[in-house]
Amino acid sequence: MNAWPQKPMGIGQILDRTFNVYRKHFGKFFLLMLIFFAPLYIVQEIMLNDITSMSMLPDTSVEPFSEEYFENMAGNQPNFDNVWMAVFFLLLIIPLTFLVSTPISTATAVFMVKREMDGHEVSLKEEIKRAFSRFWPLAGSMTVFGLITIGMFLAIFLILAIVVVVIVAIGAGSFDELALDDFLSNPATWIIGGVLYFVVLMVMMLVPSYFLVRWAFFMPAVAMEAGGIGLAKSWNLTKGNFWRVFGIYFVIMLMTSTFMFAFQMIAIFALQNSITGLLLQNLLTLLISPLALIAYAITYFDLVLRKEGTDLEAMLYGSSALIQPQEEPEMKHE
Repeated sequence: MNAWPQKPMGIGQILDRTFNVYRKHFGKFFLLMLIFFAPLYIVQEIMLNDITSMSMLPDTSVEPFSEEYFENMAGNQPNFDNVWMAVFFLLLIIPLTFLVSTPISTATAVFMVKREMDGHEVSLKEEIKRAFSRFWPLAGSMTVFGLITIGMFLAIFLILAIVVVVIVAIGAGSFDELALDDFLSNPATWIIGGVLYFVVLMVMMLVPSYFLVRWAFFMPAVAMEAGGIGLAKSWNLTKGNFWRVFGIYFVIMLMTSTFMFAFQMIAIFALQNSITGLLLQNLLTLLISPLALIAYAITYFDLVLRKEGTDLEAMLYGSSALIQPQEEPEMKHE
């Protein structure tokens, strides 16, 4: 096996490498997803759906796209009527997904991609063991990241709520009932309100997105290096590469989301509200998810290579600036 060339990659090259790794190690990445997510998906579907009322196969007696067809599809909506089941979901499924399945599967994928980049044999078993050896740093970093993310969104919603309350209070105090009715019925009011809503919505999306992209690579940083929670390392790696990383994220998310949506819609309409349909939908998710993990890992190592090259160049430039050639003293001729 040949090691990859040690040079920065463009977005097209990263995507090409992603599909190559996915195709070459498809079985290993799919098994990785099965190990860490399939049990959680099964428990989640049992909790959120009334399995006992669902048939194993779709009802072929129902005419496609008829009223009864759509009633069958919509008739089994997720619910948390059982309080204990909701508590079980919140206290077991979510923590297992957030603190175990996600960080360990991500770290394993990072190690597997690194082995492939270095031209070595990729062993799923060994990389899972290696990922578990970093369990506590990864779980701690995920906890810190989760708390920061929740706090950031709560702060944004709190600010927006305060702004809305202030605007409503000003409007209520500035108009009598008749004038307020005229104000609300004016088309300009709704146009301005729509523009403001769009601006607020964009701010709510862009501000968190900026920080989430800058902190996105804390998990591989923690997995590959000892010490720290990885947020500072990720922030340093993405400095000057925000739009590039954002573009890669956007393309990968758009691609995987399109595949998932298309295949799941086919499964839903073909198999309706059946157990086989649910299993196929989750299976498709497990098949496509490795693409995002592989691209994520390759992007991380590309950022590391770019950063190390920049740091080395700066160090060499600094050294050459400090070491100036000494001028030879002029010889005096008598």
